[in-house]
Amino acid sequence: MKTGFLLAILTAALLLAACATRQPLTAAPPPAPSRQPPKTTAELRPTARQQVAAQLQAGRFAAALAIIGEAREKNGALLEKEYLQALQALAAAGEKNFQRGDYRESGSAARTLLDHFPKTPALAARLPVDREAVGRRLRECAERLMDGGLAEYRAGNLQGAIVAWKEILVFDATHEGAKKAIHTADTQLKNLRSLP
Repeated sequence: MKTGFLLAILTAALLLAACATRQPLTAAPPPAPSRQPPKTTAELRPTARQQVAAQLQAGRFAAALAIIGEAREKNGALLEKEYLQALQALAAAGEKNFQRGDYRESGSAARTLLDHFPKTPALAARLPVDREAVGRRLRECAERLMDGGLAEYRAGNLQGAIVAWKEILVFDATHEGAKKAIHTADTQLKNLRSLP
C-alpha cells in the first residue's frame, strides 16, 4: 500500500508539474508595427545612378547620357562622374569605330557627343577631345560615306550608293549633299526600272 500511495503522490506531482509549465492556449501577440512606411513604387525603381551604371556597363553610352539629362531636368541631379564617364567612353567608341571604317557608328557617336558636350569649360577640359575636334570627326565621317557612295554610283551600283548616303542621314539629318545624291540616284534607279 505504501508503494501505491507513493505512486499516487508521484503521479500527482508529475501532473502538477506538467500543468505548471504548460503555455496558455491564447495566440501570440501580433508583431509591433513597422516604424517605416511601406515603399512606394517610385522608391522601388532603380535610381538614376543605378540606371546609368547599367547602361554604361552594357556599352549603351547614348542611353546613359539620356538618363543623366532626364535626371538633371527632373531633380537637378548632376551625376558629374557618370556624365564624364559616358562622354569619355562614347569618344573612345567613336574613335574605335572610325579606325575600323564604321563611319556611320563613328558619326553617330560624334553627333551624340556634340549634343551632350559640356557647356562649362571646366567640365569640357576633362574630356579627351574638344568640341571642334568632334565636329571635324562628324564631317570626316560624312565625307568618307559620301566618297563610298560615289564609288558605288560610278560602279553602277545605284542601290549601294543610296545605302551609303542614307547612313550619313543617321547622324546628320540636314546633310544637303547626301540628300541631293540620294534623290539623284533614286530618280535614276526608278527610270532604269521603268525601261522595257
